[in-house]
Amino acid sequence: MKSNWKELDYYHAEFSKLNDKNFVEEYLGCKIKKDGRDIFTIELANELIEKANKAYKEKYGKDVDFNYVKLDMTNIVEDTENILDDGVSHPRREIGKTRVGKYDKRKNILRIWEDDVPVYENNNGKICKDVCALADSLM
Repeated sequence: MKSNWKELDYYHAEFSKLNDKNFVEEYLGCKIKKDGRDIFTIELANELIEKANKAYKEKYGKDVDFNYVKLDMTNIVEDTENILDDGVSHPRREIGKTRVGKYDKRKNILRIWEDDVPVYENNNGKICKDVCALADSLM
């Protein structure tokens, strides 16, 4: 029997321009191809922010300087045969752990969360992989 569940070939990214009070002034959500993007780094975050700035200008005709990105790297499968009640969407489910990377360019802090638990932090070059220490520091 053929499976009708297909893994999505993209991640979901959210870009924000946060002001000094952490309020969102500009926002852009988009799909990011998975190709070679299984590891979230400061370099990748800055590359994605740069591309988002260009995409925003093309779409809305104005400059923006995004300073925050959230990349949801959770693997998701979609039922390609069935359609939900809205008549458009397909049922989806997550495979494995929920993985989310967040990068604040203003502070140069990158964090990775798995199943809502912080598992990695690069704070301006200082690396921490101690889950307990990270959880304590964020409380």
